[in-house]
Amino acid sequence: RPSRTGPAGYNKKNYVLSKACNRTMRMGLCHCQLGQLVEGIVSFTAARKLRPDSLELLVNLGCAWREQGDHGQALRCFERAAKLKPDAPQPHNDCGMMHAALGDMNAALGCYDKAVQLAPGFAQAHYNKGNAFAALGQLPQALASYEQALTLAPGLAQAWRNRGNVLSTMNRFADALASYDKVADYFVNDAELHFARATLLEKLGRPADLPAILEQAASVHPGNAATLTGIANLAQRVHLFEAASSCYARALALDPSLDYVGGMQLLVARGMCDWRQHPQDIDDLIGRMRQGQPVIQPWVLTLTHDDQVDQLQCARQLIERTFPASEQPLWQGERYQHERIRVAYLSADFFEHATMYLMAGVFERHDRSRFEFIALSYGPQSNDSMRRRAELAFERFIDVQHQTDNEIARLMREMEIDIAIDLKGHTADSRFGILARRPAPLQLTYLGYPGTSGAPYIDYVLADRQVIPAGDRQYFSEQIAYLPHCYQPNDAQRPAPFDVGTAADYGLPEGAFVFCCFNNNVKINPEMFAIWMRLLLAVEGSVLWLLQNTGPAAENLRSSARAAGVNPDRLVFAPRVAFIDHMARYPHAHLFLDTLPYNAHTTASDALWMGLPVLTCTGRSFAGRVGASLLQALDMPELVTADMAAYEALAVALAQDRQRLSALRGKIAHNRTRAPLFDTARSTRALESAYLHMWQRTQAGLA
Repeated sequence: RPSRTGPAGYNKKNYVLSKACNRTMRMGLCHCQLGQLVEGIVSFTAARKLRPDSLELLVNLGCAWREQGDHGQALRCFERAAKLKPDAPQPHNDCGMMHAALGDMNAALGCYDKAVQLAPGFAQAHYNKGNAFAALGQLPQALASYEQALTLAPGLAQAWRNRGNVLSTMNRFADALASYDKVADYFVNDAELHFARATLLEKLGRPADLPAILEQAASVHPGNAATLTGIANLAQRVHLFEAASSCYARALALDPSLDYVGGMQLLVARGMCDWRQHPQDIDDLIGRMRQGQPVIQPWVLTLTHDDQVDQLQCARQLIERTFPASEQPLWQGERYQHERIRVAYLSADFFEHATMYLMAGVFERHDRSRFEFIALSYGPQSNDSMRRRAELAFERFIDVQHQTDNEIARLMREMEIDIAIDLKGHTADSRFGILARRPAPLQLTYLGYPGTSGAPYIDYVLADRQVIPAGDRQYFSEQIAYLPHCYQPNDAQRPAPFDVGTAADYGLPEGAFVFCCFNNNVKINPEMFAIWMRLLLAVEGSVLWLLQNTGPAAENLRSSARAAGVNPDRLVFAPRVAFIDHMARYPHAHLFLDTLPYNAHTTASDALWMGLPVLTCTGRSFAGRVGASLLQALDMPELVTADMAAYEALAVALAQDRQRLSALRGKIAHNRTRAPLFDTARSTRALESAYLHMWQRTQAGLA
C-alpha cells in the first residue's frame, strides 16, 4: 500500500491536470475527425492551458489550424514544437510545409534541411524538399530530392508523379513517362495523370498507344475544365472525335468561358460529319468572335467561313491574346554582313507530312552559293524517308523540339539569321512565340496556312495573284510577296506507285463512274455534300469515293445520303494507308470533286500528279482559291468554275462524256512535265528571287 504522499515523484495536482488535459485533447481529436475544426481548436487550446509544455498538443493544434486553412497560426504552433524539442525532425518538416504554403520556399528549404539532418532517412522531408525546389524552378535539385525520397520509400506514389512532372519540364519525355507509368494504377481515377501520359506519348511519337490512355482519361470525371480540354485536344488530334466531343462538352459545362473550346467542338463535329447544329454553331461563334471573345481559332474559322474581314480579326485577336510582340525584340536593327544570306525554315513537319511532300525538292535544290539554309525542327523526331531527305538537304538541321520559344529565338539571334520563314501559320503545333521575340530582320510566313497571321512581327506572306488578288491585300496584316505562277511548290521526285491494283481491290464496283474526294472529312459541309448527292442521282451507275477519318463520319455520311434519296452503298470509303498506297488509288477515280470554302491543297497536287482531273470552284478567300491556282499553273483553266451552279453542271457534263474526260487526262499528263506546277527548279528560283529582293530592301533600310 503506497504511503499517503504517494510514490516518489508523485504529485496529485499534476496527475489531475494530466488526466484533464488528456481528456480535453481526446475531445479535440474527436471533433477534428468529425470535421468540426473550430471545436477541435477550442479543445486543444483549452488543453494547452493545462499542459503548455505538451509536444503532442502543439502538433495537434498546428494540424487543426492547417486543416482550417490558417497557415500562419499553424506555423506558430509548429515553431513552438520545434523549440520545445529541437532534436525532433517532424516539427521542422511541419514548419517547412507551412512556409511553403505561405509562399516562402527558401524558408521551407531551411526547415526541410534541418529535418533531414536530424533524420537522414526521413523520406517525406526529402519529398517536400523536392516540391520546394520545383516551385523555385531548380529542377535538377528537385529531381535529386525526389529520387532520394524514392530510394528511402519506393512506394511514395506522389513522389513518382512529381518526379515525372519535373522530368517532363526538363524535356526528358521517356524518363517522365516511365515515372508516371510506375503509379498509373495507383492514380487510376486521376484524369490529369492520364492526360500527362498521353501528352508524352504524342511527344515521343507513339500514336498507337494513345487511344487506350485517352479513353481511360476521358472515362474519369474530373472537375477540372482545363484537364478535360487538354484530353479533348489530344483526342481530336488522333481522330478520337467522339471522346473529344464529350470532353469538350463537359469542359464547357464547367466553364463556358474557356478560350477556343467552342471552335474545337465545332471542328470535331465536322470531323464526324455531324451537321445537326452546323449553321447555328457557326453563326454563334462568329457573332461572339466579332464581339472580341476568344471562341474560335483562325484555322477553324477559315475551314468553315470565308469572310476575309472576319478571318483577319480572328487572327489578330489570337495573336494579341496568345503571342503578342515582345516589348524587347532580340533584333535591334543591326545589318549583318554575311558572305551568304542565312535563311532559317521553322516547322514541326520535317517528316512524312504534306509540307515535306511539297517542299522536299525545294530544300534539295536551293542555291548554296548565295544562301545558307538552316532547318529548325520543333516537331517529333522521326526516322522516315522524308525526315532523312530533310536532314540531308540542309547545311544545318537543328532539332529544337525540347527548347522553349525564348531559347529558340535567342539561338536564332546568336546565329544571326537574316530571314526566318515560318512554315506553320495558324495550324497545329505552330509556335508564333518564337518570331514574336523578333529574332531576325526579316520574318515570313509561307505555305502551311492559307491566310493571314495577324501578327505585326511577320513582315511578308508568300502568295500568288490567284490566291491573293491585288484587291485583297487589305485583309492581310503582312505585305504580299507575289510569286509567279503558283505559290505552292511541288516535288518533281514525288513517288509514283508501281502497282495500282484493280478497282475491285478498293471496293469499287466494276464499270462504275467514280467521283472522288480524298480531302479530310472536316472540309465537307452539308451544302457541298448535297451537290454531290445530286451528281450521284444525275449520273447513273456512279459512286462517290471518300476518305474515311472515323467510323462516326462514315455512318453520318451514309445517313445523309439516305436522307437525300441516295443508296448509302454508293458511298465507298478509303481507310488511311501509307502515302504510296494512297497514291495508287487515284488512277481508279474518274473525277476529283474539290470542296469549298476550303479547297484541296496538297491533296489536289497529288491527284493531278497521278493524272486525275480536279474540278474546283473559286472561293472568296485564299483557302478557297488554291485549286484554281494549281490548275492555272498546270494550264488547265477549263477545270476551274466561278460558282457552284457551274461546278455542278460541269461535273455532270464530264461524267457523261468519257471522251472529253479522257482528253483532259491526256492534257494533264502532257502538261505535267512542261507547265510550272511541277517544275521544282523554277519554284525554287522564284522563292530565292523573292528572298533576295526582300533582303536587299532590308539592307537598304527600306520598308
